[in-house]
Amino acid sequence: MTPRWLPALTVVLALGLVASLVGWFFSGREGAGTPIDCYAIEGDVLSFSPVHGSATTKATFSVSESRDKVVLGYWEDVESGDHTMQAFAADISYVLTQRLGNRPVVDPAGHPIRKC
Repeated sequence: MTPRWLPALTVVLALGLVASLVGWFFSGREGAGTPIDCYAIEGDVLSFSPVHGSATTKATFSVSESRDKVVLGYWEDVESGDHTMQAFAADISYVLTQRLGNRPVVDPAGHPIRKC
């Protein structure tokens, strides 16, 4: 007889796996993307505030964790290829699967991102 909590645990683990794979896929995109100034950490929640122009049609972010580092990526797709002088901020928070500890936070090119 299967314990009652086993199906729920299976669903949670599957969702965690899918989220990790999506982050891993996007963190491998070409280039470092749009630079992120800094990040904040409170407990196991990592937050950052990317700034995008009004011509941005799609903004994508990713967080990929390993034992050695946390990779934080942010990319913008702009319809005309031009950025405007207007800037809009967004607040993004991500719950890490394990505490940050001594792991550095870097962009996909490996450049460190400073703590705010």
